[in-house]
Amino acid sequence: MRYLFAAVILILSGPLPLLGFSEVRLLIPEFRPYTYEGNGTVQGTGVHALQEIFKKSGVPYTSVVVSSYDMAISETRSGNADGFFPAARKAGRDAFAVFTGPVLHHRWTWFLTAGSTYNPDKASFKPYGRVGTLQDSAMHAWLKSNGYRVTGLPASAEALIVMLKKDSINAILMPEAEFIQVIDEAGEKIDQYRLVVQFDTPLGMYLSKAYIERNPGALEEITRAMTKASEEKKD
Repeated sequence: MRYLFAAVILILSGPLPLLGFSEVRLLIPEFRPYTYEGNGTVQGTGVHALQEIFKKSGVPYTSVVVSSYDMAISETRSGNADGFFPAARKAGRDAFAVFTGPVLHHRWTWFLTAGSTYNPDKASFKPYGRVGTLQDSAMHAWLKSNGYRVTGLPASAEALIVMLKKDSINAILMPEAEFIQVIDEAGEKIDQYRLVVQFDTPLGMYLSKAYIERNPGALEEITRAMTKASEEKKD
């Protein structure tokens, strides 16, 4: 593990750029489809959003994928890195870093056929609706603990689509961005489905308080760039 830490910091370190702010050394836990390593580079929809924000801010940064959130948090807390992304806001993290605000939203969403009359928001859905999700997933544990009628637990998201089409299940609970990608890869159209959001978790970047103290104004530039990027997305 010690050698892995060393490798991460070696990738992130380097001479400071000739700009007003020092380089943000950012750690990226793998969280598909938002962030992951592919072909030797950091990829994903979250990474693309992050690149646009830093480009607009004028603050230089480097990033590398790490194996876990625990590593990202501990390395940022110890000062070996300047922050991590993507992350939900939590009190323990606020002690040593600042949450910059949402860059994207991680949603657990119900997927039903477009013509379905089932409504996951109604109390009657829980005992009667036949639902499916991935076996041994976080969604499976939540559905089970909350008394849902789970009748579909395949090992793949593609199998869930087949089960929904065959009416073996009435609804699917999955991470929205992940399942939309599966739908697209299967050649399906999103308008064939009705979506009902169960949970919406804003994900942003944590920037260490040590970096912010060393670089007055950097946080403000990043925040301003995030606001601008969000406004342009709405347009």
